[in-house]
Amino acid sequence: MAVLLASQEKRFGSALLFGFLVITFAITWGVIGSYIFWPDAMTARFGEISGAHPFFFLATWAPAIAAFSVVLYIGGLKGVAAFLSRLLLWRLPAPWWGFILIVIPLVYMAGH
Repeated sequence: MAVLLASQEKRFGSALLFGFLVITFAITWGVIGSYIFWPDAMTARFGEISGAHPFFFLATWAPAIAAFSVVLYIGGLKGVAAFLSRLLLWRLPAPWWGFILIVIPLVYMAGH
C-alpha cells in the first residue's frame, strides 16, 4: 500500500510540474508570440514592447505567476501562506540586514 501511495504522489508531482510549465509557457508565448506573429496589430493596440511595458513584466514574471497558481490550486490560501513564509527564514547577522535594507537602496538611488 505504501508503494501505491508513493507512486500516486510521484504522478501527482509530475502533473503539477507539467501544469507549471504549461502555465509559464502559455503566458510567456501568449504575450511574446503575439508580438512575433502579429507585430503590427499588437503594436497598434498595445504599443511598442520595451523593458517598461506591462506585457514585458507579465512575460518576465510568468514563472512566478505559474508557481503561485499551482500552490494556490493545491494548498489554497494556507498553502500560499506557507509558501511565502519561506521568505522569512533568512538567518543573517544584523549588519547584513542593514547592508541589504539601507546600503543597497542608497547605492541604487545614488546611481540614478
